[in-house]
Amino acid sequence: MAYLTPKTLTCPSCGHIGPLSWITGVPLDNAPRAGRGYVKVHKSGDWTVEKAEGETVVRCPTCTTEVTRRSLKP
Repeated sequence: MAYLTPKTLTCPSCGHIGPLSWITGVPLDNAPRAGRGYVKVHKSGDWTVEKAEGETVVRCPTCTTEVTRRSLKP
């Protein structure tokens, strides 16, 4: 099962505002507490999305400041 979570992000440096949607999911065959869930960006708008070291980093397209960071597992 997966859940779509729309957010509106604001850059702390330049004030750029825009939408971004996350998908948080767990496979249907997942055993309880197996920890096989995932977090992905669904619609990034104009935000720059990078994956590094088990995390997703979202940066501002205007000034490249890090706006948010999420683990790839829920």
